[in-house]
Amino acid sequence: MADYEGTRLVKVDAESLFAFLAKVENLPRYFPRITAAERTGDEAVDVTAVIDPEDGDGERTVEGEAWFRVDHERLQIEWGSEGRNDYRGDLEVTDEGDDSRVSLGLHTESEHPAIQDSLDETLDRVVTLVEGGADDILD
Repeated sequence: MADYEGTRLVKVDAESLFAFLAKVENLPRYFPRITAAERTGDEAVDVTAVIDPEDGDGERTVEGEAWFRVDHERLQIEWGSEGRNDYRGDLEVTDEGDDSRVSLGLHTESEHPAIQDSLDETLDRVVTLVEGGADDILD
């Protein structure tokens, strides 16, 4: 069992940042392994991702259903998928005055050094996208 965590300060208000992160269709923009995400129910999401299996066979594309829960009042998101790895995560945005802090946590039964690297890359992408000023980010 392994838990991974990371946090970043983002130069944008918490409400705007959370609104961007909470949209399922934005997941592929900031999660480096997710290539497609589509809401299929209240908490159900179909996801396509590229993973690097532990067996060393190289990257492969996987598709599956996950749950994705958004708490707009607490600025929190939780997600996960059924399966042997007990994969789940949580994201929280906190107000830091003019800025905000995004905290990301992942839990999985699988231990792999690339997971922390991917988490850090996800947080870096959030900062780059939001602070980069792309017009469609903070609608």
